[in-house]
Amino acid sequence: MKKILITGSSGFIGSNLTQVLHDGKYRVFGVDLRPPRFYPPDEFMPLDIRDQKRMEQIIRDIKPDCILHLAAVSTIQKGVSDPDSTWDVNVNGTHAVLNAVEASGLKPNIVYVSTDKVYGPMPGNTGKYTEDMPIQPLRNSPYDSSKAEADRLAYSFFLRLPVTILRLCNIYGPCDTNLERIVPANVHAMLAGRPGRLNRYRDTTGLIHNFYRDMLYVGDLCTAFSLLLKALETDVGRFSGQIFNIGAPECLSMEKVIAEIQRSVGCDLPPEINYVDADNELDMQSMNFEKATKLLGFSPVTKFPDGIQKTVGWWRANSAASGAQSFPVNHDTEVNGFDSLQ
Repeated sequence: MKKILITGSSGFIGSNLTQVLHDGKYRVFGVDLRPPRFYPPDEFMPLDIRDQKRMEQIIRDIKPDCILHLAAVSTIQKGVSDPDSTWDVNVNGTHAVLNAVEASGLKPNIVYVSTDKVYGPMPGNTGKYTEDMPIQPLRNSPYDSSKAEADRLAYSFFLRLPVTILRLCNIYGPCDTNLERIVPANVHAMLAGRPGRLNRYRDTTGLIHNFYRDMLYVGDLCTAFSLLLKALETDVGRFSGQIFNIGAPECLSMEKVIAEIQRSVGCDLPPEINYVDADNELDMQSMNFEKATKLLGFSPVTKFPDGIQKTVGWWRANSAASGAQSFPVNHDTEVNGFDSLQ
């Protein structure tokens, strides 16, 4: 049985991956600052990824076939409020993980999970990001800059270690209880009988912007990981040093995202409009993922209304099980998950 080590295993994406990989042929090991709340791995070890010596020992003990490095400070907002910690976890933490693998003397496949935020502004706000575009993150967003630097760092190791990079669009779905992100924040509010909330951003000139993002259901993302793991098992040399965009079929306005949540919840209350002064958000981000389709067979199948319906269903079920007032939501950024426009 193949052994998979997931950093950030207790977070949103880590939890979903743990569940999916458990259903396959993998033994899953997880490390995170916090214990799992939803889907525990076969073995969980509390760990700060910046502890290189302990990370090295864990790798030697487990001898994983693959390491999925998800652990990160994962939102733009946290980057602004705590830039030093964001840089330390995202860059120095990633460096510690890579150094630990190298020092272990083993060569497991390493999948570094990056983001579309590393690309920065799209010229003219047209078209889609492709993997050969330069990394040009927004300089005034510590989150974007830290993920770009960690992306470069991971790529610099591929001649010494088998490293593959996935750059993700915005991800949504079950197990995401971080109220700094648009889908869980609005689902949580509407299920409680409150109106949703739509942020509109003013730039430094006072111009108000509409925002568009690729929104990918987490189940489709897990399929992408499974396809990559299968590919790595058959021909690791072909994929070491490769970068793959993982995007969604449709780029959506945040108004449409909230409208779909309203429809699924059955909320008739119009969303509250919140005007935010910010110059660390981009008007549009969309990914060309033809490379992942061609080389991995990745083709997302979940339409956005269906994905939202599944997400709302998960919230209803877990709220009922935990009690409406005691359902464990994150009001702070968890060290995992993935960024999403607010």
